[in-house]
Amino acid sequence: MQAIKRHSLAISAVAEADSRTLVILDRSAYFTEPEQALLNVILPGRVTASTIAMNVAGLTTLTGWELGLGGRVELPDGIYQIRYAVAPHDRVSVCLNYLKTSQLNARIDKWLLAVGCDTDDRQLDELGHQLAQLDVLLRAGAANAEAGHFTLATAQYDRASRLLDTFSHV
Repeated sequence: MQAIKRHSLAISAVAEADSRTLVILDRSAYFTEPEQALLNVILPGRVTASTIAMNVAGLTTLTGWELGLGGRVELPDGIYQIRYAVAPHDRVSVCLNYLKTSQLNARIDKWLLAVGCDTDDRQLDELGHQLAQLDVLLRAGAANAEAGHFTLATAQYDRASRLLDTFSHV
């Protein structure tokens, strides 16, 4: 009995370098080089996908140009629905739901700039507690986005954003 030869597709989002890019890593195992490798990306709040050629076994950097936003603009935070497909053979594909949080993370970083050498232990404890709350919400949001629970993921992101607003005017 002969084993069926198939591609084993896997993609992941790489930590964001800035709010203007989304980098996708192809972690797939191919039994032959695909003739065609495409990403279909649905941006947060949209229903139509942008189609982009994927770099097989490498990194693909997405900017506003590739995603139809008309330039090198800040990509919106929210859930990106990404489908990766290769051809020929049986048109194998895999999906990734990714919660992009670069703009909110930039606000958190700006808030943390207030920590100075004169920050006392009580203030540091409070900041640590607040930062832990934000981290839990954003991690839970990312996990729920990946699992396809978009409403819950969006609610957790929104709660983290509102919580940050109460900590400081950032």
